[in-house]
Amino acid sequence: MSDTLDLLTLTEAKQAIGTTIAATDLDTTIAAYVTSASRLLDANCGPLVNRTYTNETHSGGNYTVRLSNNPASTVTTVTEYQGTTAVVLTAETPGVLPDNAYVLDTPSGYLYRRQGGIDALWYQGRNNITVTYTAGRFASTTTVDARVKQAANMLLRHLWAMQYGSGNLMFGEADMPMPIGFAIPNRVKEMLGSYWLVPAVS
Repeated sequence: MSDTLDLLTLTEAKQAIGTTIAATDLDTTIAAYVTSASRLLDANCGPLVNRTYTNETHSGGNYTVRLSNNPASTVTTVTEYQGTTAVVLTAETPGVLPDNAYVLDTPSGYLYRRQGGIDALWYQGRNNITVTYTAGRFASTTTVDARVKQAANMLLRHLWAMQYGSGNLMFGEADMPMPIGFAIPNRVKEMLGSYWLVPAVS
């Protein structure tokens, strides 16, 4: 695995496209395809494997800001700049209702400004709120759901076939060939189901 967010290991990728496990001449190329397939799925499903986004900026003036990458799982820090004054907010928890607080609504990614247990407006400003948080559906590449793995396998086979041909059933061809004209075949979208942010077109 060349990238920490890759959905498939190199061995899994070789099995998916039907190359010899022991052969290493195409390892760099295959790894690049795995990363490309993983990023394509991230772009359409949101982050699949947990990763941290540091000091993401948002503008104030409303009751909520929406984090750019969802589903967001945990928030590390929230800082609201009130003019030149940096106010660090704390997470509101049951029974603990600080004046300068926030509540994260997962998995929508809406971050609510809270004050003494009620919603409050974020301080007015342009890019005056910074948030560091973790987003993703799975804790690590080893805990990725089986259907996500299968979708990544299908997409990798498809992308590989577009460039190198599909071979035969023993060496890389899917049991039902996918249309070459689409970067992401519909059956990959259907496999991912509710994870897919845009409804699949049949």
